[in-house]
Amino acid sequence: MFFAALVQFIEPAPFHFSVSLMMLLAVIVGGSGRFFGPVIGTVVIVLLPEWLRFMQSWYLAVFGFAVVALMMWLPGGILSLTDRFQTKGADK
Repeated sequence: MFFAALVQFIEPAPFHFSVSLMMLLAVIVGGSGRFFGPVIGTVVIVLLPEWLRFMQSWYLAVFGFAVVALMMWLPGGILSLTDRFQTKGADK
């Protein structure tokens, strides 16, 4: 809606598959079902490749590995860390 108001014309070209995939990845990484999950996920998805750019040709492979590792160890997203710490504190 905001994009259409900005450009006053809308077409499917700006929404490539890779852009849609990155939006979905941001929600998954941050934590779906949480208010700030997509915001945190977007920050990570945008900044992590930039921080890894010094690796030149390997940064995308490391980025992919980092995302897969994050999804394996934190299936609820980054914001599920608070839930893990709260349950560990309640067990003691």
